[in-house]
Amino acid sequence: IGPASVLFETPFYNAMYASLREGGIVCTQGECMWLHVDLIRPLVDSISKTYTDVGYAYTTIPTYPSGQIGFVIATKGRGSCS
Repeated sequence: IGPASVLFETPFYNAMYASLREGGIVCTQGECMWLHVDLIRPLVDSISKTYTDVGYAYTTIPTYPSGQIGFVIATKGRGSCS
């Protein structure tokens, strides 16, 4: 992951949570669930303790490895991400 590793650490998400208004939502790059589940699952588990709801979504992009890229979506004080 290299320089983007900070995007998969809890302090980054804590900083975003602190800057969100009540009812806010964040969406960040979430890597590929087929290649990086070892990064995604612990991150989602960790930030689920802080955010009201946390979800994972993806889109297909043929030029990316495995053809997809994911997104971590989290809310502060609002209902479901979906």
